[in-house]
Amino acid sequence: MSFRFHCIPLILIGIISIVFAKKIADFMLSFLAGSKFNKRPYKSLLYIWPIRLVGVICLGFSLLIFFSGPSATYMNKDENRIVLLENGEIIEGKIQKCYFQRLAPEGWKVIYEFIFEDPKTHREKTFSGSSQGPKKYYYNLTKEDTLDIIYNPKNPNINCEVRHFINHPSYRDTFKKAGKLSLLDKFSDHYKMEDYSFKEWYRQQQTR
Repeated sequence: MSFRFHCIPLILIGIISIVFAKKIADFMLSFLAGSKFNKRPYKSLLYIWPIRLVGVICLGFSLLIFFSGPSATYMNKDENRIVLLENGEIIEGKIQKCYFQRLAPEGWKVIYEFIFEDPKTHREKTFSGSSQGPKKYYYNLTKEDTLDIIYNPKNPNINCEVRHFINHPSYRDTFKKAGKLSLLDKFSDHYKMEDYSFKEWYRQQQTR
């Protein structure tokens, strides 16, 4: 599983809050010289342990984010969507995890891996990705199953599960604005084309 760099700030805040809780409390209380809050048990109950609790919460959230799988931020860019539509290739991906994600954005999510062979060096490298979509797409998948992935052969980090790619209403809008919507026709022989509104898509994605 790829490391998720946006976990780092939460991890750092968590560790600092736990390890240096007393020093942080002393600094905060330095502005209240002579206050009864500088003494026990007020100092521990109202400052040190709440700071440590914040640290534990931050570490907990960082773990949730880490185990939520690879980020799909590449696919937020219109240019990456267009590149996949024009030049993307289909490859079989192996499912690593399929579950209902409670973190935002809430809903059914699949995490997958695929092996890409560099045509120049003939070396194989494993890439990962994730997609979210309607319950019927992902809810009954297991690690024994496979699914089709579309990826950019020049940069396999840009990848997406095919049904998500061709049917997500945001992607459809991107293709339409770029005048490329007709290129979806090349998928119609092998995949079911579905026309979702944003409301319908997210309602089905968030159905338990």
